[in-house]
Amino acid sequence: MKVLSLELVGYREWTESLGHDREWRIQSLQHRLAHVLYETFSEVNAFPVPLRYDTYAVLADGIREASLFEALKKVRPFSPTEIRVCKGYARRPVDALFSCVDRLDDFPDERVVVAHYDIDGVTKLHGREALEEITTLRMTLERRAREIGAIPHYFGGDNFGVFATLRDLDELVELVEELRNVKAGIGVGRNPREALTKAAEALDYLRRSRVSRWKVLD
Repeated sequence: MKVLSLELVGYREWTESLGHDREWRIQSLQHRLAHVLYETFSEVNAFPVPLRYDTYAVLADGIREASLFEALKKVRPFSPTEIRVCKGYARRPVDALFSCVDRLDDFPDERVVVAHYDIDGVTKLHGREALEEITTLRMTLERRAREIGAIPHYFGGDNFGVFATLRDLDELVELVEELRNVKAGIGVGRNPREALTKAAEALDYLRRSRVSRWKVLD
């Protein structure tokens, strides 16, 4: 799998330079930068995942390296610090974060797999109960993602994603069957944006049909 790892160099020093009344400014900038990353990389069919907000994993299979760096060029002016780049390639997505190579184009593209999980009937739960269900699911998905070397992502609300490989497809389905109140739309695509689109389409089908708790669209 191919991942463009972005690290904001000197981020801690930058935050400390803002004085003590700084947290609202830090949060504001983090979300502004994330907005630019999503907007810009979507234009080339990539997808950025914030790991620590000073580090991002841009899922990059199916995309030419030149297109990725053209997008990055547009992002750089919005960063408060320099951005260090690792062009990563490895069998598992999480390993690609730390396996830098000279040229991504020298390595084969793989099909991107993303499982989009959400909780059944969460809107019917009371506030505290809903929060507990969401927190429990998040912890479970993050643990299982670590076990298979996938990259988890919180989409918001009761929605979560796990970015993985075709080799992990059975694990992603098994997880749905283990959890009592969760469904998953699983998308397989030539690039991250296509995989996410198919995952959302599969999830919409599950919500309408209610005939199953998981569906794969390839």
